[in-house]
Amino acid sequence: MNFILLLLVVFTALLSLGVLRLARHDRAHNAEITNLRMKLSLISEQMRSNSEANKFAENTYGGGGAIGNSITLHGMCDYWWNECGMAASEPERDYFHIVSEELKRMYPSITCCAYNFAVWEMMSADRAETISLLAPYLNEKINVITIQLGENVNDLSTFENDYTELLKHIRRQCPEAKIIVVTDFWEKNERDIMKIRAAEKCGAFIADISSIKDNENYMCNLGTQVTGSDGQTHIVEHSGVSRHPGDKGMTYIAEKIIEQLQNI
Repeated sequence: MNFILLLLVVFTALLSLGVLRLARHDRAHNAEITNLRMKLSLISEQMRSNSEANKFAENTYGGGGAIGNSITLHGMCDYWWNECGMAASEPERDYFHIVSEELKRMYPSITCCAYNFAVWEMMSADRAETISLLAPYLNEKINVITIQLGENVNDLSTFENDYTELLKHIRRQCPEAKIIVVTDFWEKNERDIMKIRAAEKCGAFIADISSIKDNENYMCNLGTQVTGSDGQTHIVEHSGVSRHPGDKGMTYIAEKIIEQLQNI
């Protein structure tokens, strides 16, 4: 009986070891697949960015730039119907367009441009590889540039250093620009603290939207009506879209950026 029990113990241990090794292999395999997908995404984004090379720089007397994720700019797809900040009821109501109007009042000859740089967020490592994508959008003529990035980052192991290096690069390319960092709209542990520390290191200003963080009253929410680029009314049915800032949230973000513009 003891011998049989011993065999069972040994068999169970060997089985557990095999399962553990298989799980480790699966995790490593999944991580490799994710990394390859991000590399392909980066190549695709490089091709798109290169096709627009200097579009912003060549046509800019004075510049206002917004670098961000889908809150700043999202292309059209089967669940989103405009080229603008996701969840605004129409382009003119996203934070970028509201801030752009204020910038045009301050600098009548200014040209404003928004860029979705979510690929930087999605890279869990080697984010520096994405920096070259910003080349068409950065130049010494820029007056103001806002940075709204971070919400899609889950692995924070290199986040603060990566964010600091990003701000330093933008500062080198846009030496006269007022850089404004927008804090997170969604909660994630210490991410905001890291962003603020990076901003302080690099002399950037902070548009603090922490008062509305994860606040459903400032989200779009399911059932919201959105006017698409086709002129038709669409209903938000996608849960991801619904958690983005709606018109009220977009206005709040814009107001916090404009406060920093007036204080600079």
